[in-house]
Amino acid sequence: LRLAAGRGSVVVTVPDDLLPGDPLAVIVHGDGTTTVARADDDEDTVRGGVDQRDGMSTPSKSRHCITMTRMSADPEKIHEQMIAAVSPAPGVFVSPKVKRGSVPPVNIIGMVACDEIAEDEELIRIPSSLFLSIRRCRELYPELCAAVDKIAPSMKGRETEALHAACLAKSLRAAELSSTSAEDGLDPPSSKAEEADRTTWRVWDAYAKSLLCLSFDDHPYWCAMNDPGEAKAMLAPSSEHEYMDMMAGDVVAMYQCIKKHVPEHLLGPRLDLGIFLQARLCILTRVFQLDGDSCMVPVNDCFNHSADPGLTWSWDDDRKDMVLSAARPHKAGEELLISYGKRSNVLLFRTYGFTLPPEVEPDWTFMVQASARPKDLFARFLPQRHEKLSIHLGTQLVQQSLVVALNACKDYGRDPEEFLRAVCVRCRAPYDADPGLALALEALARARRREPSSCDWWAHLAAPGVALEGGRHVDALRVKMSEYLCLTAHLEILDVMAGQLSEEQCLEGSRPVRKVLLEGFQILRQGARLALNTYDTTLPSVRGLLPN
Repeated sequence: LRLAAGRGSVVVTVPDDLLPGDPLAVIVHGDGTTTVARADDDEDTVRGGVDQRDGMSTPSKSRHCITMTRMSADPEKIHEQMIAAVSPAPGVFVSPKVKRGSVPPVNIIGMVACDEIAEDEELIRIPSSLFLSIRRCRELYPELCAAVDKIAPSMKGRETEALHAACLAKSLRAAELSSTSAEDGLDPPSSKAEEADRTTWRVWDAYAKSLLCLSFDDHPYWCAMNDPGEAKAMLAPSSEHEYMDMMAGDVVAMYQCIKKHVPEHLLGPRLDLGIFLQARLCILTRVFQLDGDSCMVPVNDCFNHSADPGLTWSWDDDRKDMVLSAARPHKAGEELLISYGKRSNVLLFRTYGFTLPPEVEPDWTFMVQASARPKDLFARFLPQRHEKLSIHLGTQLVQQSLVVALNACKDYGRDPEEFLRAVCVRCRAPYDADPGLALALEALARARRREPSSCDWWAHLAAPGVALEGGRHVDALRVKMSEYLCLTAHLEILDVMAGQLSEEQCLEGSRPVRKVLLEGFQILRQGARLALNTYDTTLPSVRGLLPN
């Protein structure tokens, strides 16, 4: 690297583990020689820190110059090529009634019916031999997978995730190179490869090209890497921006570990942080959990999400196929939608980068994590081993982390109800003081004056001269209101336990978790501990609590 020095310049050697965008420190030694090292802001950087949650990285304090790859070809043509590669494979069925397209008013590319579809009609069937799954990666990338397995101690239990990302990143880069040069892309490494594997390679190549047409410009991980200041300003007082930053650092840490320990010839040419980030985001946003494996499924992952989906997907255990079928009739021109799960806007945003209109949001969530975790309250109510516990609060399910916290609090000789109340009051206070939430909170108050159990803040928000900014700002508002409603719901449950509020005055959306927690607090008052009951078929949408 040639650096300007006065009227001249000096040439220095840059350490090979630095990435574009890393800050440099030029060190001039006493003998006149010059070396270059990375200039860390402090010790809490992605290169040095270890997060207690998952054993990988802490949030990155440095900025990285990252370029993600986009196919220059027509995405419609690339999709057609993928369908053409998948359809002839043994066991595949792709209905001619399904095509790529978008429907107003959202106009997001997904899958649309091009003919009438009957209820229960099978639309797509993809055999597991074509999945870009961990199992198939081990079969088709054996040397790369073996190399990643060898660094398992460095991955702290994340080796299968790293393996999946490394294999997909290699596939993405090979597909990109084959589209811009005379290279053959994803061909079997041996001419003796079985025909079934040759078919899989051809499908993977076409599938990887379709994945390279995706844009992740609005995904939280990318936003945290590209402009962490903007992400924080948009989401504060929510701690979700810290989660975004931590996970962005996690991507960098995993990439650096793989690049350092896995031979380059196994990773393939030009495997950089940008393509690795794309692989991680593709897996995060498109993976299915099937037959005990993490699976990327061509075609089946092209459908958008709805809280009220028209399609259902299932696992055919006899044939080892993933099947998409219509849950109801569809007319030609109607968008075909699946469910990504009954997730709150908090969890949808952190995973996929989008939110739902609040009137169809199926759950509210607050994560007691990072700076949202009141350290003094945790130290006062919980034993030291739980001082860094992250607690997941939701209004549809009681999560194990909350059960752990309440039991630990009781075992420590403290009052679990007092603990939860103190945490929720402390966590909600910044939202009440946030100027960016003032209009929404006033609208919520108007809705509840009319009907105490109502949460319809959005219906009372519109007023003359009041307008919401679009895009990410609407997503941020929905995330923060989901968190606020979740904290309010839990405070109301505690008020019911204290005899200060009737259940009829509580938020209607908290009914599932309210029923379970009221029973749970009674169990704790009787001196017993709590255990999740996941087997009661009379409670299909909640998890009950039983004495332990």
